[in-house]
Amino acid sequence: MCNCIEDTNNDPLMIESNTQIMLPLFGPQRALIVTMKLDEKKRGKPKYFFASYCPLCGEKYKDKDNE
Repeated sequence: MCNCIEDTNNDPLMIESNTQIMLPLFGPQRALIVTMKLDEKKRGKPKYFFASYCPLCGEKYKDKDNE
């Protein structure tokens, strides 16, 4: 598994801007893709997705069965 998320979160620019890539609290540490609503007037929260591939280098994350 790649270290892209850890490397990116430790980048001085990310630290300086007080930001990091969102990860789940439990389970496999995969990037969490956050969406936004197109129409704020509609009810409901935007959806979240777990990435199957690293969004930075493209390496496939290991399946839960293959870890």
